[in-house]
Amino acid sequence: MIGHLKGVVLQQDLKSIILDVAGVGYKIYTNTAILDGKKEKILEFWTYLAVRENSLDLYGFAGCSSFGAWLATRVFWKPRGCKKVS
Repeated sequence: MIGHLKGVVLQQDLKSIILDVAGVGYKIYTNTAILDGKKEKILEFWTYLAVRENSLDLYGFAGCSSFGAWLATRVFWKPRGCKKVS
């Protein structure tokens, strides 16, 4: 599973972005409105990889708390929260 990505946004449309991470472009489905007004060149996303029979879709969230809230609505266990390890 891909849990977190940090990189440069190469392209964006209404539903997704292409994030360049060390030369690899990841298509991430996200709310692109979160990018409005951002001036940082490097952005990071908490991600969820949805594995289906005919697709692998990567969904991105701007923060760990929004990712945890979304995940709690889709699984039977409760996320324990986000802790950044130094």
